[in-house]
Amino acid sequence: MFGFFKSKKVKPKVELTLHNLTVGATIAYDLKTWVVSAVYEYIWENNLKSREYKFTDGTTYFFLEVDEEGEILMSKPASLKKIAPAFKDEILKLKTVPEHLIYNNETYTLNEECFGSYRQNGNENWSELTSWMYWNTKDEFICIEQWGKFEFEGHLGKKINPFSIDNLLPGNN
Repeated sequence: MFGFFKSKKVKPKVELTLHNLTVGATIAYDLKTWVVSAVYEYIWENNLKSREYKFTDGTTYFFLEVDEEGEILMSKPASLKKIAPAFKDEILKLKTVPEHLIYNNETYTLNEECFGSYRQNGNENWSELTSWMYWNTKDEFICIEQWGKFEFEGHLGKKINPFSIDNLLPGNN
C-alpha cells in the first residue's frame, strides 16, 4: 500500500574512533574544527598497521597517524633542506644514516628505521617507503621518508594525547 508497514533496513551503528574516520569526518582539536580530506593506510615490516589522516581547516593542514596500539602522531611537512640538510647526501653517497639530527638547537636521536607499504584509501596500488624516526626528549620528532631511490620527504611532529581530540563526527559518506 503506502509503505507504512514495510520494514526499513537499519544500518548498525559503528562507534566512531580515530581508527575508522572517513573523508569528510570532522574532529575538534586545538580549539578548531578539522575535516578529513584524505585517508592513507600503512603496513610496516613488523606487520604493524597504521592509518593516517590529512586534516584541513580550509587554510592549513596536518597529518594524524594512528597505529594499532593507539599511539597518535601529528605532523606537518617540512623542508628536508631545513630540518636535515645533509641527510639525503649521506644516504645516497655514504650509504649511512646519521644517529642524530640537530634542528632549532634541539638534538633528535634516531629511534627507528622501518620499511613499509603505503596507499591512499580506495587505491589498490601500494608504494614502498623507508621511514626514519628521530625523537627529542619532549615527545617531538623528525620523520624522514624515502620514496624510490631519490625522492625524500621530511615531517616535523609530536606525539599527542588522544584526549586532546574530541567531537568526532562522521563524514557524508
